[in-house]
Amino acid sequence: MTQATAELFESHINQDIQVHTPTGAESWRVVSVTRLPSHPFREHPFAAYFAAPIGSTPKQGERSAVFSGGEVVDFFAVPIAATNAVVSYEVIFN
Repeated sequence: MTQATAELFESHINQDIQVHTPTGAESWRVVSVTRLPSHPFREHPFAAYFAAPIGSTPKQGERSAVFSGGEVVDFFAVPIAATNAVVSYEVIFN
């Protein structure tokens, strides 16, 4: 498993990554990354935002992402919005 870093997610902004969900693999687009203030438990916390296909189940939960370079990152995704086109998720690496 790869260490989750803001740089990894930033290098994939506007690109799709494969996310393994309880119902199968989906292509999620990395929309943006926001760096958060450092604290004693994590030197470089950040939040990543995704757009998932509208057919995805908008439930929070654990997911695994596979990046184009083969990196694998596990995370907990929280849906924050839904439209007729996408479900938006926030993932905080705190």
